[in-house]
Amino acid sequence: MKWFSNLIVTILLSFGVSGCSDAVRDEFPRRQFIAYFNLNYPEYSKSVFTATRDMDGRPAGVNGLIIYNTGADIYAFDLMCPYEKKPSCSLKVDVQEEPSIAECECCGSQFLIASPYGEVIKGPAKQGLHSYKTGVSQDNILVVSSN
Repeated sequence: MKWFSNLIVTILLSFGVSGCSDAVRDEFPRRQFIAYFNLNYPEYSKSVFTATRDMDGRPAGVNGLIIYNTGADIYAFDLMCPYEKKPSCSLKVDVQEEPSIAECECCGSQFLIASPYGEVIKGPAKQGLHSYKTGVSQDNILVVSSN
């Protein structure tokens, strides 16, 4: 009877472990945060901006955030390259050239930030950008959340 109990426990544990694997499948570093940006402020009213801290000085994202405002939707991505995954490898957006493309300083991967998925345009990265939830309050405050 004890072997049967052990078998049941093993089966339940294996389901639990495999069920959690989707949550960490990309191995991207995680940081819990909520960041606020007043879209009426000039620095946050642009169609694209980056920030390592929110308007109250709290850290935002793992390496910071890229915010892309389409006018209808707002997308938020981490500044950390999903291929390099190093704090020293941040994405840059050239707002003078092509503001809808972010490029990794280290590996040269390019990503489309004008979409909700941050798709890879040019590798070596094979995975899109890590995205965050966004919402805008009644008083035009952008809320970006890791939850």
